[in-house]
Amino acid sequence: MATNKKSFLLYCDLIHVFEELTDDEAGKLIKHTLRYVNGMNPEASDRLTKISFEPIKQQLIRDNEKYDAIVLRNRNNGAKGGRPKEEPKKPSGLFGNPKNPNKPDNDNDNDTVNDNKDKNDYKNMLLSEIDISELTMINNDYFEIAKSFQSLIRSNILASGGNDKNIKNAKGKEIDTIRLLIETDKFTIDDCRSVYVYLQKDDFWKKNILSISKLREKFNVLLIQSKNNGKDKRDYKEGTTFEELATIIQSKFTD
Repeated sequence: MATNKKSFLLYCDLIHVFEELTDDEAGKLIKHTLRYVNGMNPEASDRLTKISFEPIKQQLIRDNEKYDAIVLRNRNNGAKGGRPKEEPKKPSGLFGNPKNPNKPDNDNDNDTVNDNKDKNDYKNMLLSEIDISELTMINNDYFEIAKSFQSLIRSNILASGGNDKNIKNAKGKEIDTIRLLIETDKFTIDDCRSVYVYLQKDDFWKKNILSISKLREKFNVLLIQSKNNGKDKRDYKEGTTFEELATIIQSKFTD
């Protein structure tokens, strides 16, 4: 966590997690969370606490990265004598903004190109740093699905001892990958939920789906295997509780 940071955000939708836990389990989870934010590097006392804490941890990491970025920006502005003054807005409408007779009529086309360029800037931004409230052209469902899969893939990579640099630095263009998965490939959000849960427990695919693009490429195979899971000879008895809990924790995928 950030040095000298005295508070942190705990989101309201986590009620769905805590409601499914006993008082004793909920107490262990909140104590583990407080130890984490206080820089104590705690080890989860049991598997349920570890699983329940993972999505909380990922959100805390994202919030902390935003906090550090704001601190750095304010420090740089302070070194320059304060926040830069905004230039006055140019007049709009018919009054005070007469048409420039020297401006070609087709110059509006250039304005449209520039507007489209600005709308596509998110594709080169880090997925973890995109503020959906500032980008109304992005479908919120596609954004949340992309963020959730990024978090899951990163957790799987780290759990396998791999390097998470590429998935950590995934760009906003992966939102379009999810859009194509649903609009072009004709998969549903329910299909995404099924594959998400499957990727939490299948040891083979956890180590082989290392990006959202790879996820789209193998999505149909993953979906088929997830639906035939009950017929699979491999033992998933231990993962059953994990599946049920994961469905609750990942409320971003709920309708």
